[in-house]
Amino acid sequence: MSAERNRILKEIRLIPDDKLQELYTILHYYRMGVQSSQEKPGSVMKFAGSWSDLSEDEADLILQDIYQRRQKAFSQRRSCANGSN
Repeated sequence: MSAERNRILKEIRLIPDDKLQELYTILHYYRMGVQSSQEKPGSVMKFAGSWSDLSEDEADLILQDIYQRRQKAFSQRRSCANGSN
């Protein structure tokens, strides 16, 4: 076992039991982020060119729809954050 891992485990042992779930959540999402950043570019690149057969008008319509949906979603979030619906 590496020295860094031993140091981390010593620190974990000092954390109160009632805080372990919170620590687990932090560590879990950190690890998931590390794993996803190490994925091969091919996993995303397999979608490259997926829209290449769309006309410019069709692509514009799709982008306009995406923009409108985002605007609606973010305005709803702002309303909820401000306490109004």
